[in-house]
Amino acid sequence: MNLAEFFSKTDSELIPRGARITEVQIDTAARTVTVTAAFERITAFAGLKALEAHAREQYRLNGVTIHPKYSPELLGADFMENLTEYISEHRPVAMSVLSGATAAFADGVFTVSLKNNGLETLTQSGCTAIAEEIIAEQFDREVTVDICSKAQTFEEYERNKEEIVKRIEENNDKKPRRESTVLYGRAIKTGGGFTPIKEINEASGRVTVRGELFTKAIDSRETRDHKYIV
Repeated sequence: MNLAEFFSKTDSELIPRGARITEVQIDTAARTVTVTAAFERITAFAGLKALEAHAREQYRLNGVTIHPKYSPELLGADFMENLTEYISEHRPVAMSVLSGATAAFADGVFTVSLKNNGLETLTQSGCTAIAEEIIAEQFDREVTVDICSKAQTFEEYERNKEEIVKRIEENNDKKPRRESTVLYGRAIKTGGGFTPIKEINEASGRVTVRGELFTKAIDSRETRDHKYIV
């Protein structure tokens, strides 16, 4: 029996074509249904959750769970998005760390390259073992999951830095101008205008930096000559 026949009351557009049921568990007392089905292609996690919710509503059940099964040959980079969602069901903290991560599969190793910091968090919370269990369950394939931080090249670092500086400058241009408040020392003379901090280099000599404070909790101490160090 295919999934569309089993959930005949649900919206047919929510059911992937060719999904074939391999096992069904029905708990009449708890009013729950658990279905294991073989899919011809990787089905989006969000799509399966939408189908579960719609079937639960149409059949007035307390719970509907669909366990997907895939051919081992389908395991690849396009499973990373689903893997992130399934891991996050067990370890919610993984969602932010794995967001934007990429993956590659070769020689029995599923390598996850992180875009964000948090490798230690994933390791300590056992996400590697969870990922291996999920892949074994859905693909019937024993693999090793290797999670690593993505190293930036110098060119990538410079490009990212320039983009961040650009966004900051654009945001500053949108802010209404206001008179600055001098907390210590003398006001900075504008004279010939300001130089963007990104243009400062070794030849600039001694410079004074102008900016905004985001907190009033400033650490300072008074020197012997009654000046302040901030």
